[in-house]
Amino acid sequence: MPTLVDLIKGESKRSDKDKIFGPSFQTPADWSRYLKARFGQGSEPVSTLLRSAVSLDGFQALYIVCWIHQPVEKGSFMIELEGPGQVKQGYDALPDRWSSHLGERGKSAGAGWQFLKGYSELLVQLENVGSASSALFLKSEGHAAISVKHMLSYFTKKITGAGNTVNKALQAQAKDPESAVTPRAAENYSKSYEKLLKAVGLKPKDTMNTIPNVASAMWKYLAARESHTLTAYSNGGGPRDVSQVAALRGVKLSECLDKLRGAATNDLKPKDKLRVAVLEAKGDLDTIIANLKTDPAGTQRIFAEVKVTPRQLDESLRDFLAQLDRG
Repeated sequence: MPTLVDLIKGESKRSDKDKIFGPSFQTPADWSRYLKARFGQGSEPVSTLLRSAVSLDGFQALYIVCWIHQPVEKGSFMIELEGPGQVKQGYDALPDRWSSHLGERGKSAGAGWQFLKGYSELLVQLENVGSASSALFLKSEGHAAISVKHMLSYFTKKITGAGNTVNKALQAQAKDPESAVTPRAAENYSKSYEKLLKAVGLKPKDTMNTIPNVASAMWKYLAARESHTLTAYSNGGGPRDVSQVAALRGVKLSECLDKLRGAATNDLKPKDKLRVAVLEAKGDLDTIIANLKTDPAGTQRIFAEVKVTPRQLDESLRDFLAQLDRG
């Protein structure tokens, strides 16, 4: 499988790096020079930056190392922080901007942003999802929030579940099954997942519907319809009520969500709204269940966003630089 380094070197099957990356990211030497200047070469480069006074350039560098960790065409990253005060000084210094994501209070780190061609804005937010510690939310966008093109993309997202294409070469990479680039990994719901939320009485306009909340609502719906699969799951050691479902995280939550969709598929009537929604959202649920198994301990997930710890980013950055240096 080709790697991101192969793409940067122009050695992948579809090498359009000149159409994908900005002028400062055209060669392995460009990448190495940028990353070493921003992070140094210590054993904990990202963790060290996060503990310092992060500037606008620092937020941009954090997005780039997230993208190295998991390259995406469209997506959002959430870095788990050590505490609510971490990066806040630098965050507060950024200009305010409108946001439709999560807590809907954003900042802009888009001044001079030229990492991926066509993307000129970097949205930054500090979020507290559920009972988890604070997370730094980063999302690259094609246009400033107050612009005609951004609003057109926003309306497209409301209708289809995804915004307009910004970079066709990057999109082509994402569609290639042999590429290192993932098509989409974002926290905003797909249209099929919105139907599932509606089926169990949750509101898609609520941008903070966590997976434990969704699983709890599914449990309540199925219990009210006397699902025999649910009963067998409880009697076999699974959660026994909604409060126990709400407390699940990680692997245990992934197992529960898988059981719940199985119960909806097998126990409900063919035209039941939850059964229909679960079948339509199969791909979304597959992704969520897989992601839950590797999410940072104790954290909560909204949808398909990339959740990552500073230590994971430290490792990804060290590995990436080593690959670049091997030439």
